[in-house]
Amino acid sequence: MKKSIFVIILMVILTGIADAGMLSFGVGVANLASHYHPKVYSLRYEINEDIVTPFLEVDYFSSDEAYGALGIVCSVTPYFKLGASSGYLSERNGGMELGSKIEFQSFMEVIFTIDDKYDIGLNISHMSNAHLGKANPGMETIKLIIYF
Repeated sequence: MKKSIFVIILMVILTGIADAGMLSFGVGVANLASHYHPKVYSLRYEINEDIVTPFLEVDYFSSDEAYGALGIVCSVTPYFKLGASSGYLSERNGGMELGSKIEFQSFMEVIFTIDDKYDIGLNISHMSNAHLGKANPGMETIKLIIYF
């Protein structure tokens, strides 16, 4: 419950500063290669709209786990992005069990412009601990993203 409250507070804070950069919200499914597929809700704030820019991201999983990260995203074209982050995953017993609390994520996004204010995209990502833990099962995620 504490994690859920933390994620909600962080989302409200990030929404308040969205005018300075680009804010996106995503929803999708995680752990695609496994029998257990928690839903994932994502909020990302890109500091500016340059070709290469830092970002902050919070992912909340329906398994009551959260991933908070800092990363870099590169807009290869206006319709395609590549990114990478490192962060902290709040694992719990019986959840996704990725082998470490420190995780790394890489992703790509395909973006479609709806109008001057909104874009929509498809995000495919991979998260793993880079063998920092005893186990390194990794996890793939697919999300539908809305950019504000």
